Amino acid sequence: PAETPAATETPAADGVEISVYQDFLCPYCGQFETTNAEQVKGWLEAGAATYTVHPLATLSNLSLGTQYSLRASNAAACVAEYSPNDFFSFNTALFENQPKENTEGLTDAELKSIAKGVISGGEKKINACIDDGTYKSWVKDSTDRARSGPLPGTDVKKVEGTPTILVNGKQYTGSLTDAEQFAAFVLAVSSESYSTGTPTPGASESPVTNG
Repeated sequence: PAETPAATETPAADGVEISVYQDFLCPYCGQFETTNAEQVKGWLEAGAATYTVHPLATLSNLSLGTQYSLRASNAAACVAEYSPNDFFSFNTALFENQPKENTEGLTDAELKSIAKGVISGGEKKINACIDDGTYKSWVKDSTDRARSGPLPGTDVKKVEGTPTILVNGKQYTGSLTDAEQFAAFVLAVSSESYSTGTPTPGASESPVTNG
């Protein structure tokens, strides 16, 4: 995976809500995540931000019949349910091991192996959850809701493509491979919210929020 640039600025201490609608097979999502994972982790550890991931299955038809997007999003939900403190690390690891579009993607066994490498507990439950596809229906429903809208806490009506990145409800449309540009956007939105007294939107209905 590409080296992740370190953060150069930190959002205001009152915190910002970063929400990302993503597909684990989407190469643009991979660019954003691998570019920004390290600095986002720093913001989370500093209590400067919350980070909500909405795993979608928009590209399930691009994995030669294996429905990788759906399976990977299900696995992410499984980790969030049974080892929530390790979700961010699992999310990062999935993108570090991201398969290319129009390949079969990772197998369920490989997804379980990646989870095992980052979780601190709940392995048996996570494995069973991945095998059973426990959250597949939830992922499908979440994908349909995101595509049809409305998206909560924002004027963005629906997900037109992935990743859709929101900071305090405002959409980031800058470079996906420039960590400094994203940090500057986060800082600007945070400062604006602080100066106007605008409340930070709450986390949406998702079992995969970190912060």
